[in-house]
Amino acid sequence: INLATVHKNLQEFDQAAKLYEVAIEGRKATEGEESANYGMAKSMAGSCYRELGQLDKAETYLKDAYMIIAMTHGEDHIAASSVLNGLGLLQKRQKKNERAKDSLSRALKIAEDTIGQAHPETLATRHNLGEL
Repeated sequence: INLATVHKNLQEFDQAAKLYEVAIEGRKATEGEESANYGMAKSMAGSCYRELGQLDKAETYLKDAYMIIAMTHGEDHIAASSVLNGLGLLQKRQKKNERAKDSLSRALKIAEDTIGQAHPETLATRHNLGEL
């Protein structure tokens, strides 16, 4: 996952997507499809597919990730906020602004409640919501 993230941060999305797929398969084999780590790997891949313009695939991955995280950690966990933020950005790109607003608002509330208003992740989520 770390190497995939390096490629994603370098905007080498094709390479990042390939490495995220390897990570997803590895998490599936070692931890199962219901593990939080598997869910987060799918979330990271989904965000990468959003950047590649593969919006249907991104949506599938992000929705799967959210369901897994919600089942393993609960809907109010910071990991759920992270996935909802990614889903909100996807929905914005899909021009589904009401859904994006809902996802980003939920992500922001979770972040504020769990890590505080001044945390960088909370600030990024607030920024994303403000750009709608």
